[in-house]
Amino acid sequence: MTSRFSLNSFIINFSTTLLLIIGLIAVYSSTFSANTIAEGKGTINKQLVFVIIGIIIYFVLTKINYQIYKLPQIAIIIYLMLLALLVGVLFTDPVNETTRWIQLGFVNIQPSEYAKIVLIILNGAILSGKPESFDKVRMLISAVLSFIKIPIIIVERIHAFFNDDILKLIFTAVITLPVVFLVFIQPSLGNSLIILLIWVLMYFMSLKNQLKFAALIVFFLLGINIFFNRFNGGLEYMHSGINVVLAGTTLAVVLIIGYVSRLKLYLIIVFLVAGFLAGTLAQYVWTGPVLKDYQKERVESLVKSCANETDVDVIRAECWQIRQSTIAIGSGKVWGKGFLKGTQSKLKYLPYAYTDFIFASIAEEFGFVGGLFIILLFLSIILAILFASNQVKERYGSYILIGVFFMFLLHVFVNVGMNIGILPVTGIPLPFISYGGNSVFVNLIAIGIVQSVIRFNNDVDIARRGVLTSESPLEIKSF
Repeated sequence: MTSRFSLNSFIINFSTTLLLIIGLIAVYSSTFSANTIAEGKGTINKQLVFVIIGIIIYFVLTKINYQIYKLPQIAIIIYLMLLALLVGVLFTDPVNETTRWIQLGFVNIQPSEYAKIVLIILNGAILSGKPESFDKVRMLISAVLSFIKIPIIIVERIHAFFNDDILKLIFTAVITLPVVFLVFIQPSLGNSLIILLIWVLMYFMSLKNQLKFAALIVFFLLGINIFFNRFNGGLEYMHSGINVVLAGTTLAVVLIIGYVSRLKLYLIIVFLVAGFLAGTLAQYVWTGPVLKDYQKERVESLVKSCANETDVDVIRAECWQIRQSTIAIGSGKVWGKGFLKGTQSKLKYLPYAYTDFIFASIAEEFGFVGGLFIILLFLSIILAILFASNQVKERYGSYILIGVFFMFLLHVFVNVGMNIGILPVTGIPLPFISYGGNSVFVNLIAIGIVQSVIRFNNDVDIARRGVLTSESPLEIKSF
């Protein structure tokens, strides 16, 4: 066990170091010919400072027992600070029609980036809560209901309904959804969706019966599909026989999934209705004043092919970015054009070559081999974190690792997918590589906490082998 912990720790450190070095090289390469700040002049010096500060933060966090983050007083302070930053950022001067940054010296603090790691450590504390903690909540609910003269049979049913999984869902939703909303209205659609996905995936991994949850998600999505096909101009079929076949197939799928997952009928109905209502909400969000025009254009760039937009005078901005990114990647071929020889970024055709589209910039200069090497480095970090989460016996540490695993997985998938044109353009940076202090800090904070989990669980493993005589040093009273 100890050797496995050490191996995972080494892989994470080694791959992270290489990615930071590659990031510095890529930032320099994509900005060395810049003449203005907007083009990236001076960014390499700032990025070097960010990396140095981030490494210092990383080493500090590796020495701190991660269990301290779930102490109630610490958790509450961290969460309130996050909410204060997310509210405060809304009153800052807009940059590109968004309010995402708080100016602090030469660093622009982006609270939405820090929200991810904060929610990971807080939700991990809730999901790893002991059963007796949830028993107290159920007893409190029952006591309140009894006090207001609710019939005992109803109280018993409500008591049974609020099992551990339901209470975990409620508590994590209470702290997650306000953050998602505050990030969304900045507006930052990409970050709000990633925060939401990390929460859902962490909750899914905590469930005792994951099959039922997956089945309910299917019914939820089916409800959305029913709305758009029935009430929102869905496909009109020439032959009624097709409708009969589709209806029969849908009914068969519902019955099979419901039977296999042993779902109760009321749950199926609730999630179908919830999906239908979500479709209604989605239509309002799309057609109403909620989304900005540029956000709609980014989604349209995914569902509407950019291949037919050839007029450079009218081509959508998102299509222009995707086109230049794919041109840069394709022109790199197998081995690339060589260091400092990327024409797309040097001639300023490739937008944000040192931030959002830095992967395309690297692929242009170092080719398919360079791009594949970066993906393999990320894959090694992601898998090492996943393997470590399976080896950690302490639940809170395991959930933290699972959350960080999903955070890196989603960031890499979204950024690379955006660069190769299979996902809409978003402001999601490539971890350790894209320019930006917030990205560097948050990712190194995450890695520092990961190493803390590995380190202190390694100590517990040694204790269990008899090297230490004390009880587990991880036992800190929390939620």
